[in-house]
This record gives sequence, structure tokens and C-alpha cells, in this order.
Amino acid sequence: TASEQVLAAADTRDWTAPLHPNTKKQRRTLAGPMSSMEWAQMHFLMGVLNAAELETGTTLVYSRAVMHFIDFLTRYPLEKAFTMAHRATKAVFTAVWSSAQVEQVLLHFVLHEVAVRGNGWSSVRGKLYGIRHHNIRHGQADPLAGKLRLKQVMRALKKYRGPGAGKKPVDRALLLVLEKMLRYDQDDDDLVLWASTLTAWHFMMRSAEYAAKRTGGKFDLDRVVRVCDVSFYYQGVLTQRYDIADEVRITFGKQKCRAGGDVRANFAADHKLCVVKALATLFTRRRFTDPTQALFTWPRGSQNRGQGVRYADMVRIVKAAATRAGLDATEYSSHSMRKGGAQAYLLAGMSLLELKLQGRWKKVESLEGYIGHAVPQLTLLKRMQWKVARGHEDENVLANKPARDRTFMRWAAEQEAAKLRRQLTQQSANEQSGLGSVA
Repeated sequence: TASEQVLAAADTRDWTAPLHPNTKKQRRTLAGPMSSMEWAQMHFLMGVLNAAELETGTTLVYSRAVMHFIDFLTRYPLEKAFTMAHRATKAVFTAVWSSAQVEQVLLHFVLHEVAVRGNGWSSVRGKLYGIRHHNIRHGQADPLAGKLRLKQVMRALKKYRGPGAGKKPVDRALLLVLEKMLRYDQDDDDLVLWASTLTAWHFMMRSAEYAAKRTGGKFDLDRVVRVCDVSFYYQGVLTQRYDIADEVRITFGKQKCRAGGDVRANFAADHKLCVVKALATLFTRRRFTDPTQALFTWPRGSQNRGQGVRYADMVRIVKAAATRAGLDATEYSSHSMRKGGAQAYLLAGMSLLELKLQGRWKKVESLEGYIGHAVPQLTLLKRMQWKVARGHEDENVLANKPARDRTFMRWAAEQEAAKLRRQLTQQSANEQSGLGSVA
């Protein structure tokens, strides 16, 4: 398109800077038809937004779903059931598809995934969502809307092969087994693993908040806890004497349900499972010099893969601890840490509302899959009336900080945009030399 040609020709221009920005006092009047530069800048922004729309994990799930659907359609008798024109559309339901035809193919895809491929309800639902996203991205209507028979089948499938019980929680006993396995008092790599384990468990963290989950064992710096996000306190006063700290506070980055800036605290306990002690030891021994680096990076000279504790590393040590304890390792994973911390604090007397706030869940109802049957009555209102009546206010309530600037996300989006420009430039060069377009 003309916009792509302009982008390719002006590959050194900063397309993030507006062509005609507003000022505080006036808005410039633009006359005449929209210029090619304006269209190009709009096209560039659309590419950036497309790259930033979905989280990395969701993007991977959706792209695989579309590939699986295309593989299914390749073997599906489209010409016999419909026409040759239907095959040419691949996974996009253009105008040649009627609503009934779309529903028929999606129903057969669901049945094939379950009966032949052995997938369950949640996997199939994710694939349908991926197909829907793909069609909407290509300017088509929602292919799942109004498909009443498909909804009936999915409801029945949820009963027949619905969500499983999920991974089991890492409890206190399993943490103690893991503690015996790691030589964190002598080995700095094991200290990083132990500190990340306790932090993930006590703060009920999602894996992206402490682990390197990106390709090549890299951290997502918009999400992961960094050195500068951890602060130590002694009797409510900020301190850098880690040996006397009785409280640790963590400022979280971008999260699944929140923009970031949430502060959560935990207090010291005279026990080997104390997260304050583990983090204080980590800071004392590591002597961090870069406050912006991820907290659980490997020490210099480490032979471990990746920048720091990876998702695979946490899975490995959790499963190893389960095996040593005589448990089925397949029933445990990294998410067992978040689940185990939630159950442990609930059983220790934390109310559901307090647990929701501490673990940063969007809704109390979201906790059901984490706490199982360990649900006591809410205790938040006990002994509260006398405090309210007397005007008591807790001065130590933690205030959130401003959300972290999402530089990493913007960098990733700009990389995608730069990749697009390079492809367009190469395509233009090939066409000029008579080689044709590049697929």
C-alpha cells in the first residue's frame, strides 16, 4: 500500500512523534486531503498497537490455535461440503461463508480436537478464542457470536471434560523439603533460587513477576520485580542495614489485572522460611550495583542458563522437591507457589478480602481455584466497630506508587515496527529488480 511504501522510504524517521501535535493553547487546523505521511503514521501506530495488544503468552496460544485450525481445514473436505472459494479464505471467514457454515466447521473442529486430539474444554476454548481474534484482526465479524449450537456443545464439553483440578499447592512441608535440597548458605546460585522461591510463595507472585519467561531466558522488565522495587524497614523506618530489617516491601510492576505500582509488605519471623531474612541475605551477599536489574538474576560467573531464574528452573526445583517427598511431580508446577502461598495464609487466619489484596487478584471469586476447601469465615470485621467509632486510622497503610513506565513493551513494539519496515524495504527492492514479492 501507499502507507507501507512511505514507511519503507522514510525508515529513519521517528514515527512515534506526531506530525501535527496539539499545543496546550491551540489546535492546528489542517486543510486539504490527508497526506501520505499522515496515513503512514496511522499505519505505523496500528502496527505498534497490534504488537502490544496481547501478552506474550496469549499471543503464542492464539497463533498456535490458528495454525491448528488451518491444519484441520487442510484435511477438511471444504470443496465437497461447500465450494473451492471457501478453501481460499484459510482461517478467515469472509463473505463467502454463511453463519451456518461457520458454525458447522467450528463444531467439527471442536469435536476433532476433543475426540481425536484428546484436548479438554479449556484448551478448545482457547483455540476458539484464537480463531475469533484472528478474524477480528482481519476485519471480519466475531465468528463465535450467535452460534447457539456451538455454545451448547461447549457447555456440555465443560461438564464432560471441563477444567481439571489444576496443580497442587506447595505447602509448608514441601518448602522445608526444598530448603534441605538447596545449599543457599554456601552457593550463590542456590541463594537466588531460595530467595525467589520464598518471595514467590509469601507474596503469591505470578511467574512473570520473578522469573525470566521471555525467549532466551530474558526478563520482562515491565513485569518482573527489580532490585529498586525492594525496600527494607526496621520498626517502620527505611533502612539499608539488612541484618536488622524486620519488614520488606515490594513495589510490583505491570500485572495481569493492574497497571502496576502496587506495594505489598511482609514481616520478619524467626524461622528458616522467613522471606525477609532470605531477601536480606540476598542483598547482603550480592551487593547489587544496578538498581534497575531484575532481582533474581544469576550472579556473575554463573553457569546457569538465561539472565536469571527462569520459569523452567522454578518448575524443575518444585518437581524435584515433590519427587523427594514421595509425591507425584506431575501434579506440581511453578503456579503451585502462588497457590500454596494463598492457602497457607488463608489457613493462618487471613481473610478472603485481605488475601485478595495481598495476592493482587481482581476479584474475591478468583480465589476459589486457589484455596479449594480451605475457606474459613471472613474475619476482617472482627473488632473493627470500636476502631471505626473512635475514629482510628492506621497510619501505616501502604500507599501505592505511580505505575512503572512500560519502556520494555514500547521497545518490543518498536522492534516489531522496525521488522515490518525492513520487510517492506526488501519487498520494494525485489519488485524493482524484477524478482517479485517476498512471501
